[in-house]
Amino acid sequence: MAILAIRLLVGHLVGDFLFQTNTIAERKMNEWKYLLIHIALVFLSMVICTVGYWSWGMVGALALISLLHLVDRVKNYGKDSLRWFFADQVFHLVSIAIIPAFFGIWSSTSVLRFIEKVYYHPEFWVYVLGYVGGVFVSSIVIGKILGSIEREDSGSAPVSPLAGKIGIVERMIVITLALFNQYTAIGIVFAIKGVARKTYVECNDFQGEIYFLGTGLSFFFAIIAAILINWLLGVVH
Repeated sequence: MAILAIRLLVGHLVGDFLFQTNTIAERKMNEWKYLLIHIALVFLSMVICTVGYWSWGMVGALALISLLHLVDRVKNYGKDSLRWFFADQVFHLVSIAIIPAFFGIWSSTSVLRFIEKVYYHPEFWVYVLGYVGGVFVSSIVIGKILGSIEREDSGSAPVSPLAGKIGIVERMIVITLALFNQYTAIGIVFAIKGVARKTYVECNDFQGEIYFLGTGLSFFFAIIAAILINWLLGVVH
């Protein structure tokens, strides 16, 4: 089951991303012709990736999984395209896990057993706690700290609306690198941000200080989160 699931996932990714040109991605929202081409390419890629597992049940499952890409038309009505994109991908991943069970490719109980195993595994919740706290909760804390800093001749410190999003990605990278003990790579990332800080210093010394403080806090919370994850993993074992 595991190998087949991986091959189905590869087929989906190849059809939905590699085979999907910019023209198809843009025009499938308004033209059925391009949407059907996209569906056909997804089906073809999944068929190619499942050679050796072919059966009428498999073909039926692949056809239904591919046809569910009709939901791509719905994304055209979403104001937040990023949220719709992720929701769409989650929908397709769930369909890949569930639909084959209806065609007897694998049992639904095995899927539920796998989900149950992950859900009740203590390490899963340790990682969830570490990443949610280190990436998202810390984002609010850092925002509060930077927003409270004032200087008489500058007033409240203005923060770029992109700063939060950049910080989220930054902390995800740092936590992951720290979990793999790649602290040298973390130092390289910090050095690169230090070079970028030079632009802020040249434009505004105070903005440069705020930028550096935000970066320092971001790295601090991320490394603390990684240390916490490693400590809790030792506790739950």
